[in-house]
Amino acid sequence: MLGGVVPNIPSPVFDINTKNSCTGFMSPIFYVNEFKQFGFGTNQPASTYHFATPSFQIGSSNTTMFKVADDEIRFSNGNNELFKVTGTGLVYARRIKVTTANPFPDYVFDNDYKLMPLSDLNTYLKTNKHLPNINSAAEYAKEDGVDIGELQLKMLEKIEELTLYILQQEKRIAELEKVTSK
Repeated sequence: MLGGVVPNIPSPVFDINTKNSCTGFMSPIFYVNEFKQFGFGTNQPASTYHFATPSFQIGSSNTTMFKVADDEIRFSNGNNELFKVTGTGLVYARRIKVTTANPFPDYVFDNDYKLMPLSDLNTYLKTNKHLPNINSAAEYAKEDGVDIGELQLKMLEKIEELTLYILQQEKRIAELEKVTSK
């Protein structure tokens, strides 16, 4: 039925209702009010797009592109699920691209980069119980989550420093082998 009128509701700009066969009452399917608010399953939209139905999807049953239902949100290309967020906070995706304003840590390989001597690093670790330039567990616990992009850059910095430490050790081993082979 088009243009159904519901008491105490402002006149709709556009309204599609269905009659409930059990109760005989009209149930809203799609509603647009004078404030350009769209109601799906409600004739009292509380926001620009208000979905009052327990689930919502774009696409047919076998080519769903976007779906909100069962305490999760899903995106697909019709064949494969591409992205999902569950009500428990888990996120599933094929790739995540994080952009950051901070420089990539290749500065570690610059000639003027001061790599901490291993003895100083050992002392720092014993005293602080975490790597330099990385927050402690207590500091991360105080924050409202972890910035994945920032943490990835810091971890890469540590990997690059480890590479330099390995190369230093390799050089020392080679020098010791020369001395002992004489």
